[in-house]
Amino acid sequence: MYKSVWLAKFTNKFTWDGKKEFSEIATTQILKKLKYNFGKNPLLIFYKTIKNIKPIIGVRSRRVGKIIHKVPVPIEYVRTYKVGLREFLNEIIKNSNKQTRQKKKLDERTWRKQKEHRITMRVLNEIFKILINRGSKLITKRTLLYEEVFEARTSMQFRWQ
Repeated sequence: MYKSVWLAKFTNKFTWDGKKEFSEIATTQILKKLKYNFGKNPLLIFYKTIKNIKPIIGVRSRRVGKIIHKVPVPIEYVRTYKVGLREFLNEIIKNSNKQTRQKKKLDERTWRKQKEHRITMRVLNEIFKILINRGSKLITKRTLLYEEVFEARTSMQFRWQ
């Protein structure tokens, strides 16, 4: 459907129980709903979501003498998207493992359909939260990282030693 490397990576890492067909169906449903809600190219909305959560600068530990300093280090451009996509998927998967089958026994087909619907809605809700920069744990995580970088800026000189 869309010739995108990052969307293909999202689909591959989004597989559930080793079934790629489920992730492809869920991804196409997500893109259709994004196009319906925003009226724009859903791939651009997907990129904007990842762009909002990707870190630009990180913190690395550097030992100078006996003291360990946290030193701010810029992250490579491609790696920022990798980290953003990984964090996005981890947040979705972490939240979706909490729900199990309901008490009344459902047959496998209806249970899978409900699971597909729940997961696509969870992804869409997370995308909406990220796009408005409110309510998402990923935005909070990025903000905390930048605060840590701001506190560690005094150790910047140790980056080149």
